[in-house]
Amino acid sequence: MLTRIALGYQRGVDRITEFAGTISWFLVLPLVFIGFANVVLRYIGAAREAAHDQRPHRDAAEHDSRPPVASSLPVSTGDPQRRLRLERH
Repeated sequence: MLTRIALGYQRGVDRITEFAGTISWFLVLPLVFIGFANVVLRYIGAAREAAHDQRPHRDAAEHDSRPPVASSLPVSTGDPQRRLRLERH
C-alpha cells in the first residue's frame, strides 16, 4: 500500500518536472534571441548617437566655429550674445 502511494507521488512529480522542462525548452531560445537583439540594438543606437553628435549643425556656418575661450571678463547682466562675441574675439 505504501509503495503504491510512493509510486503515485513519484509519477506525479515526474509529470510536473517533464512539463516544466518542456516549457523551459521552448522559452530558452526566444529569451536568448531577445537578449542578443537587445545588445545589438543598443550597440547600433550608441553608434547612431555618436554619428549624430559628429554631424555639423545646420546653423554652424553662421557662427564662429572656434570654441568659446574662457576669459576673465566679468559676468554682466547685459546682452549674453554680446558677451559671447567679446569672449570669442
